[in-house]
Amino acid sequence: MVVYGEVKNDSVKVVFPLNSATYNPSLSNNAASMEKFIDGLIVSEQSGNLDHIAVYGYASPEGPFLVNDNLSNQRCEVIADYISRHAGIPRKNIRTIPERIAWDGLRRLVIRNNATPAREEVLRILDKYIPAACTDAALSDQCLKGLQSIDNGNAYKWMLENLFPELRFSLAIYAYALSDIDSVYLDSDSKVFTGRDVPPPMIGVNEDISLSICSYLEAGVAQSFPPLHRLAIKTNLLYDAALLPNLEVEWRAGYNWSLSLEGGVAWWGKYSDNKSYRLVMFSPEIKRWIRPRAPWRGFYVGLFAGGGFYDFANGGNGYSGEGGMAGLSVGYMWPISRCLSLEAAVGAGYLFTRYKEYKPLDGHHVYQRTKDLNYFGPLKVKFSFVWRLWDLNRTLRKNSKNRVYRKI
Repeated sequence: MVVYGEVKNDSVKVVFPLNSATYNPSLSNNAASMEKFIDGLIVSEQSGNLDHIAVYGYASPEGPFLVNDNLSNQRCEVIADYISRHAGIPRKNIRTIPERIAWDGLRRLVIRNNATPAREEVLRILDKYIPAACTDAALSDQCLKGLQSIDNGNAYKWMLENLFPELRFSLAIYAYALSDIDSVYLDSDSKVFTGRDVPPPMIGVNEDISLSICSYLEAGVAQSFPPLHRLAIKTNLLYDAALLPNLEVEWRAGYNWSLSLEGGVAWWGKYSDNKSYRLVMFSPEIKRWIRPRAPWRGFYVGLFAGGGFYDFANGGNGYSGEGGMAGLSVGYMWPISRCLSLEAAVGAGYLFTRYKEYKPLDGHHVYQRTKDLNYFGPLKVKFSFVWRLWDLNRTLRKNSKNRVYRKI
């Protein structure tokens, strides 16, 4: 129900064949639906109240993410060009939003269809990767492989034939309304939403059309896209406290995997007093996240290696050498804000170092001996401050803040 300011809109769903971005008026109800949509759009434009035109493109889950990303973009452009030609609307006034693979739409169809083979297992796979799979190529492809592996591929074949055709479409919508900020809307439970609270541009579509919009709630009011960061920069606060400035860069290679490279340099000391605290170290690591609740959140186990050189002295004999290490780690990361996290971890393994012992004498360092050290035990301890970057969902959240529409 609209409390202040009526919002009116209309939409059209145009379906496409498999792997095609060519508009076919004879397919399904495309011709009649598009004609009705164009007629209404022309009336709205001539009345001077036309506010917004947008075209969304979707693809079904067959094939790689990048192929479907391009396909959904082409479907947007085809329909936008058609609307521009037949309604006389300048092409620059029609916004196109390729939504890639309609993963969320597939999930909704599976929920509604009890005949889906291995339905609970299918939903488990989809819930594991949605909404991240809507924007992340690696996770989308992993989700597809997971579905194809269920019941020797029988569940996937059934969905390919019975559900996927409903996910190959473009959605065009136009609307005219009062100010976003001044309009207030109520849902069926009389919960108040304002233009600031309800960001999505897709509420004004019927349930059949809106079923494949990623990250939107069943009630028709969209939730904001959660952060989906690809990169993290860290500093180990314990090493910082030990006067070892350090920096770690971690890249998320998939939903369950990440790669990191840590380095630190301490270059303190006073030669005349034979005091030296010099250490240069680096350590790459590969991590496997254990059933994470979200990217960058939860437990992980890691396999790390590393090496470096050092020179330690505290007024007496000094030790200078280099070494290498390898081991296993276990850690946990938890968010403290949209872009910041904390991480705690410990690691143990094997370290080998060869060092030279020297003795200060008359302002010189006199070589004493060379020794090897083999060590098994704790090798690292971490309590890090984490800054997460490169949010893949940032554009989606930004685009979703512009308009508010009432569900019709």
